[in-house]
Amino acid sequence: MKKHSQEQRRRLLQALKASGKTQREFALANGLSIHTLQHWLHYRPKRPQPGFVEVQAPAPTAAAIRLQIGTNLELTLSEMPPPDYIAQLAQALRTSC
Repeated sequence: MKKHSQEQRRRLLQALKASGKTQREFALANGLSIHTLQHWLHYRPKRPQPGFVEVQAPAPTAAAIRLQIGTNLELTLSEMPPPDYIAQLAQALRTSC
């Protein structure tokens, strides 16, 4: 009885799938026992289950700040400004809008 490597089995099973032949026809055409072919189909090695993989998350970054003022004005800042800047901005918007 000839031993086939896992790679040979994988290729033969792919060829079976692509051939459109019955298992019996394929086994006969490739010099295999129908029982061997069926065994391979039933007991294919399972892919290894992934284990735990630790990943390092990047440090959180400051989110952009978006101010929507009415329907016509939007201000987007890449980082949080100092509180006194926000107070000055609010005061300026109150007097101009």
